[in-house]
Amino acid sequence: MFMIPSVTSPLNDQQVGPPSASSGIFARLLIFCVGAMCLLGLMMVFLLQKPDFYRERVSEKSGFTDEQSRRFLTKVAGLRAAVERTGTWEAVILDDEANAWLAIDLEKNHRLLLPKGLSRPRVKFEKRHIALGCTVGAGPFSSVVSMNVRVELIQVDQMRIQVESARIGAFPMPRGAASKWIEESLTKVGMVCEARNMDGTIVLFVRLPSGRTGKDLVIHVESLHIDTGEILFEGNTT
Repeated sequence: MFMIPSVTSPLNDQQVGPPSASSGIFARLLIFCVGAMCLLGLMMVFLLQKPDFYRERVSEKSGFTDEQSRRFLTKVAGLRAAVERTGTWEAVILDDEANAWLAIDLEKNHRLLLPKGLSRPRVKFEKRHIALGCTVGAGPFSSVVSMNVRVELIQVDQMRIQVESARIGAFPMPRGAASKWIEESLTKVGMVCEARNMDGTIVLFVRLPSGRTGKDLVIHVESLHIDTGEILFEGNTT
């Protein structure tokens, strides 16, 4: 009786060991890099988002004209002349006129009025609210800072201002920081501001200076009405 010798495959003699430490580190590093790139891409998408009102007003299709810009300047000059005479005065400013001036005249002739790094400011007037937007940075690394602010005249020469939202791109910003920026900006032009914490929200109470003209006349702002697309000032000079 013949015995068939067993044949041992050389593969049976090879033992498959655990993956080396270097390959495990490489895999984890690859996963981390892919995750970081996805996170960075997502952040860029959110940073590049623009509020609808801002996107419409910086678009080439916005249709702002030199005539609108000149009309804004004419109204501002007329208001300045009116407040220097005894009697009542008023002015209506349309946000299209204000944005035309921002897009055309400010861009061409008064760029130094803007803080460094900011460009293309735009506004939108709504009922008791002003929406503000501005581009920060340049090129592919730019984003839009925007805020929605409630503004009311609560008595003669005194306003109540509350930042209801503030964002950079689609990311929320601290409303307190936005309120602080508004407070500092208004203080620089001579207004007296008092910040109060009301139920966790910063509210600014702003006293407009009772301006005096060169003729020793006193100016008071008696009405500030903000509605869709327009803002109305009324007051008197005594």
